[in-house]
Parts: sequence; C-alpha cells; structure tokens
Amino acid sequence: MILADTSFLIDLVDGDRGAIDRSKELEDEPLYLSSISVHEYLFGVYYRFSENRSLLQRKLAMAENAFNAFKTLPMSKSIARMSAMIQASLVREGRQVDINDVYIGATAVYYGAYLLTRDKEHFARIKNLKVMTY
Repeated sequence: MILADTSFLIDLVDGDRGAIDRSKELEDEPLYLSSISVHEYLFGVYYRFSENRSLLQRKLAMAENAFNAFKTLPMSKSIARMSAMIQASLVREGRQVDINDVYIGATAVYYGAYLLTRDKEHFARIKNLKVMTY
C-alpha cells in the first residue's frame, strides 16, 4: 500500500519529472491520500487564488481531477491515537514535525503503507514509517 504525501500530489500536478516518473512506475498500484493531504492541497489553492474567482475555480477543478487518481483515507480515532503517541514521542525527543505531517505519517504507519514523499529526511523522524521517495 502506498500513501502519497501532499508534496507528491503538488509535484505531480506541477509536472515534476521525478513525481511523474515515479507515478508511471506505480501505475499498477493503488495510490492513497490522507484526508489531511486533501486539506493541505485545497488550503494552498484557496490561499493562493481566492482573489481571482475564475482562476480559483480552474485550480479547484484541477485539484478535484488530481484527487480522482487516489483513494482517500479519512482521519479516524485510531489514527488520532497513533498520531498523539507519535507527536508525544517527537516532542519528548525535541524532534517535532508539523502536526499535519504527524497525521499523515501516522496514517501510513497505521495502515502499514509506504509514504511516498520528497521530504524523506523530514519524515524519517517518525519511527516505524516506511518512506519511498522520487
């Protein structure tokens, strides 16, 4: 199972060669997104394009089209519990990461999935997380 990080989705939509090549390599694998990545991506669209209504609508349509290539995994109570344990451990160690990345990483750990991201070093702080990069 492969859970794509928000960075992969952004790079794929932006035409990053590494993301496109990795996507082609994985075309027979189902790819998943965390609902947190959907939030992060849509936040970026609304933040950057909300002052231009027509551009915003085009970017939102592009986002929805991109989301269709993935199955979305919701944040659940089990993932919240796991993310709380991960975050507490990281804070105690002085190795914090952004809370959304804790949620995404916890989702991957919970499902035993590989996390597909360009931020390998960042996510390496999360124990038991299998990271795949491009």
